[in-house]
Amino acid sequence: MVAIVSLGFGAFLDARFRHEKTESLPSNSEQKPVSISTAPATVIPSLQDALATVSFSERSLSLHDLARHVVAEDPQQAWAMSRNIVNFSDRTEFMIAMFSAWAERDPQSALAKVATLPAGRQLFECTAAACAGWAGVDPTAASTWAVEHLHGPSQVQSLAVIAEQWAGKDPASAAGWVATLPGGITGEGAVTNLMNAWAAIDPTAAASWADSLPDKTLREGALLSLAAEWTEQAPVEAAAWAKSRATLPGGQALADAIVSAWSDQDPAAAAKWITTLDSKSQADTATTLLSIWGTADPEAAATWAGKFPSGEIREAAIPSIAQTWAGMEPEKAVAWVLSLPASKEQETAFENAVRTWTVTAPEQLQQWINSQATGIASDKLRATAAEVLAEIDPRAALTLAGAITDPASQKEEMITVLRRWQQDDPASADAIVKEMKLDPQILGRLRLP
Repeated sequence: MVAIVSLGFGAFLDARFRHEKTESLPSNSEQKPVSISTAPATVIPSLQDALATVSFSERSLSLHDLARHVVAEDPQQAWAMSRNIVNFSDRTEFMIAMFSAWAERDPQSALAKVATLPAGRQLFECTAAACAGWAGVDPTAASTWAVEHLHGPSQVQSLAVIAEQWAGKDPASAAGWVATLPGGITGEGAVTNLMNAWAAIDPTAAASWADSLPDKTLREGALLSLAAEWTEQAPVEAAAWAKSRATLPGGQALADAIVSAWSDQDPAAAAKWITTLDSKSQADTATTLLSIWGTADPEAAATWAGKFPSGEIREAAIPSIAQTWAGMEPEKAVAWVLSLPASKEQETAFENAVRTWTVTAPEQLQQWINSQATGIASDKLRATAAEVLAEIDPRAALTLAGAITDPASQKEEMITVLRRWQQDDPASADAIVKEMKLDPQILGRLRLP
């Protein structure tokens, strides 16, 4: 699923939600937006003050406050003020809040003014903002207008924010409308935002509705969106729901979505939950967890992975964390792998770690290898590194292979590197072979042009 709402509009929504905490709409049927013009004048910044704010997030909120205040008194004055903002991003932030508040009071006028904007990001985001403001008051009218008048990406983005606004007030009605939208990207954005908003109100009902969708792509996308959002709010509940669906189609994808979202909050809790799954699901979700946890805290992730007994989970987890850790702290990653007992996963993890190190910092790897005591372990390091390095620096790879202390292994690795070099650059390989005093057995196995 793609993110439908841009960063600018997301910032606007954050500001809008702050206002809604203290400026809720009346509960009677004739809902009218409450003007914020009654707020103390001292809390409303001037345009000059708002633009002088150094922090981007604080400047955005100041521009939102100012826009909503001015448009409540005179929309045309707010429009004129927006024309005086030179910076494109700041002007867009101001206009997003302006058109949202304007559309709450007079959607047709607001959208008519939006239509005068040139094609581009501002037009898309301001159209969506106006639709969101209108949907907060009359979602049915806003959705009908968007379907009839918008097309392409602008329609996709506007339908998505209408769904989010509508679902925040009446998710069942919003779901009924979303179900009428066509499939493909047009419906995906609305379904995603519907699930995100519904998850905060009644995730169980949202799941039931998602299951009823006849379109397989939309159904799977809706459930994944719900899983991620539900986990952000109540990970234990979301995990229990996902586990109950483990044997259903898409069950593994839901488990992965749960772990992806949960690992950002509490990877240890997510790891504990993984151990309650069946062996196949454990192996798959462990890889998902480690790809995230391994980046944030590789040592903790490695400790957890190292506790798994022999089997499919350990075979997937150990190499995964080794590769991730080696991208950040290769020396620690290789040392950890070498400390593990000999096994299939240890061998794969070792190769993963060394390969990653070879690609990211080959000179550092060579220095580290040369500092190790001679023997089987360092020979293995040189052999693995030489095979990988042969792809990017065959001369350095040949040096590593030539430093292997075991004669038989040294011979085999040198042949492997030289053959690879012959394939990629036969002239250079021929030249280096003529410079070197190679063992006749090696020369005999090489076929130079």
